[in-house]
Amino acid sequence: MFIEYSPNKIDITNFIPKPHTEINVLVRGYIIHHDKLYLGDENTEYIRRDYLETDFVSKVEKYNGCWQIVIVDIPQKKLLIINDRWGTYPLFKLQNNEKLLISDNWRKLLPFSNRKPDKQSSYEMASFGYVMGNKTLIENIKDFPAHSISEYSIVENCVIYQENSYWHLKYKFQAANEKQKEKEFAELWQQQLAIYANAVKRLGNACYIPMSGGLDSRLLATEFDKYGINNYAMTFGSYEGYGEIEIAVKVISELNHSAEHYIQYLNQEVLEKLADSPQHCNRITTSYFGQMYLDYFYEIMEKCQVIAPGFRGDFMCGSLIRNRMLKWKTNEDAINYILEQRSAPMVKAFYKNEKYKAYIEKAITSDYPKEDDVISNYVRWFLENDIRRYLIRSVIIEKAPHGHLILPFFDYKLIDFFLELPVELLINKRLYVNTQIKYLYDHCPALLKIPRAKPKEKIKPIRSRITHEYVSKLRKKIRQSLIGAQDKTQWDKNIDWYKIYDNMILPDWMDKDLIHHPLLKKAPTYIKYFDTVSKVYMEMKNVENSNSG
Repeated sequence: MFIEYSPNKIDITNFIPKPHTEINVLVRGYIIHHDKLYLGDENTEYIRRDYLETDFVSKVEKYNGCWQIVIVDIPQKKLLIINDRWGTYPLFKLQNNEKLLISDNWRKLLPFSNRKPDKQSSYEMASFGYVMGNKTLIENIKDFPAHSISEYSIVENCVIYQENSYWHLKYKFQAANEKQKEKEFAELWQQQLAIYANAVKRLGNACYIPMSGGLDSRLLATEFDKYGINNYAMTFGSYEGYGEIEIAVKVISELNHSAEHYIQYLNQEVLEKLADSPQHCNRITTSYFGQMYLDYFYEIMEKCQVIAPGFRGDFMCGSLIRNRMLKWKTNEDAINYILEQRSAPMVKAFYKNEKYKAYIEKAITSDYPKEDDVISNYVRWFLENDIRRYLIRSVIIEKAPHGHLILPFFDYKLIDFFLELPVELLINKRLYVNTQIKYLYDHCPALLKIPRAKPKEKIKPIRSRITHEYVSKLRKKIRQSLIGAQDKTQWDKNIDWYKIYDNMILPDWMDKDLIHHPLLKKAPTYIKYFDTVSKVYMEMKNVENSNSG
């Protein structure tokens, strides 16, 4: 996709091959309306109609799903970029007063950019593993914000724009009857999941669900199984008998429509592939779990066109909420909590160093919400600057254009239900877990008895602690392999990560000693953060050299 928008030229031929003479609409992702899920271009006509009618913004607020809308109004010389609540799909822009260039591929904008690495973004990537806000690693290439309408027009031979947010996340914590709310959530879950299940059936009746030993993928697979949908699953672990694998195998064995269960062991070949895997420039590091998802998904694409991960069910059930937050008075309390409690070791290492402390503080404060409710601000920041980077904007979206990605746990109606709950029903996932036990497994009670703990641990029912995220587990296993942990691994423990990255080229102002920080000896996969900066920086230099040549 590539758009050139200027007073003298509106070129969308690389955006829509056969552009409409008046209103051109492109939709990425899916939108739910009238209790049916519509993919991409299936939404074009009704969005064009909504746009031509009055009060378009109020209609956009109700577009449930994961989507991005681009509207080019030729008669009015207007351009609109509209993102869903989460900013699911990346779209990059390069703008000055005379011209606006837009593309879904940042590399296409590189030749027109100043080809200067953004210093703040580079240090954010090296510490957090992604870039905050709508910056990228390239100084004058930006991204479009979430839950916003960006409108461009031509005024006095100049390109001008305005940006308006149409949604603000707010927890209301209203009083509620627990038993009544459990029943309401069960009904709402089944109502909304019926929409997704019917869409999957329409798209071939097969779905790929990455299957962990946790709550969310299990619940999703169970619900789709009721509709007779063929389930293709993938689980990874470090060795045969690993708890994650064993539990997933038990879950799969209880499904009536399991088509295939692929188990990916962390062997030498996989680790080397991870070490050499491509990086993303704008926000995230290589999505380890996403990389593996795609390896298997490519093999089954002829049989299965839909990917439905159980991403962020724990956000829905209030896993971000802690009792201590009820004592927060200001945003500073929340920011201190982020830095001291929720940040990764590399972020803390940067923050403790006076040379880099300002970069870490700016990374969080520059885009931190400034609404009245302190907890709402924290959850919104976490959603937009962490979850979106790591989970939604993974290699699944950028590298599997022929598959259909659906994210049921990001359904607006499901999320909004939890925004209304009193805080005591959110803490420790209370309502979410109780509802499952009472209502959602009544057709298959055996699934409730399968533990989520490792086999050597005490067997616990579904109330036991949720398993860690994939990426955390993978880092832990790689780290163990490098420091000589004694377990039944299937890979060479002598991978020299420093040697792998000997050829990195970083900007002159970036301290090379950071690469040899003591922390990296314990967790060498953090070097991949620097590798991201290096790869993008080298691409800038290559474009600059080719232009000068």
